[in-house]
Amino acid sequence: MPLISVIVPIHNAGDRLYECLDTLINQTLQDIEIICILDAPTDGSIGIVKEYALKDDRIKYIINEANLHIAESRNKGISLATGQYIGFSDHDDTRALNMYELLYKKARECDADIVFSNSSIKYNDRTEIIKYNNPGKDDVIRSIILPMDPAVNQNILSKSVWGSIFKKAFIDTHALSFKSRLIFYEEDTLFNLQAFLSTDKIHYINQEFYIWNKQMESESSKPGSNLPIKQIQFLEEIRKYLMQANQLEHYKNEFATLISDFIWDKQNYKLYTRLPKGQKQQLSKLLWSMRFPLFGRSKTLKFFSKKRLRLFKFMLSLYITDYPISNIKAG
Repeated sequence: MPLISVIVPIHNAGDRLYECLDTLINQTLQDIEIICILDAPTDGSIGIVKEYALKDDRIKYIINEANLHIAESRNKGISLATGQYIGFSDHDDTRALNMYELLYKKARECDADIVFSNSSIKYNDRTEIIKYNNPGKDDVIRSIILPMDPAVNQNILSKSVWGSIFKKAFIDTHALSFKSRLIFYEEDTLFNLQAFLSTDKIHYINQEFYIWNKQMESESSKPGSNLPIKQIQFLEEIRKYLMQANQLEHYKNEFATLISDFIWDKQNYKLYTRLPKGQKQQLSKLLWSMRFPLFGRSKTLKFFSKKRLRLFKFMLSLYITDYPISNIKAG
């Protein structure tokens, strides 16, 4: 049994796949397995992985017949993993060579279900180190729910899974899995929210290991006309997880901020107003059931701000008889 299984979904990473694999096979912790899920690449990635696998028997790979995307590919990797802990890597990213040794050492010392760490973001012209601010469980959960916007969320990388390792037995016990990007928005966020709500055995290392390569256009950065529908499904899933953990009231302000961010995004607002009737009703039910803070004091919006009044107008446009305006309570 290897100590850590690292799951790497691979589509079309180009030449960056070489450096990604090099920083895995050269880890100071050698007792790992590297599970490559070849997600129907068309750029020669299959040949690259086969070449590495011939030289290093720690590399396992399977080839998806069709492009399943990152969530389903990761789930396949989880089902195949035999390590005590599981880590995740994107196909074009790299990491410090001592990353998994130090994460595993901390996990064993503390018998942790999750160990997480800082990361770096590599742009075309610079590298930016991102460190956690107040990395306690409550702060991390708040940052997982908040939008990925540095103006309101200092711990933006809490939404990602690749700077962490997760105990395999913990994943299995709680049936943790990734939700499809074809249906939901931000699959990492949903996975992390379930995970952090499910355990107190969490530990943090104040070092940056993982290097997120932002030079390429990621799947999540590509807008689409169905994005609001994915976001609504995503919001409902978050609400479900918080209700199951009896934490919806505790994190209501963070959840309200996330809803506001989705609706007021300059690129998305018109798409929201053009939603089909069924999705408008779905969003309306979600807003009314949350007793969204339109009036009174709110950490989300200032009283009588333009955004608050515009949001009220938007909610009126979603009005359905099952959720009358009288249901709105003061924030």
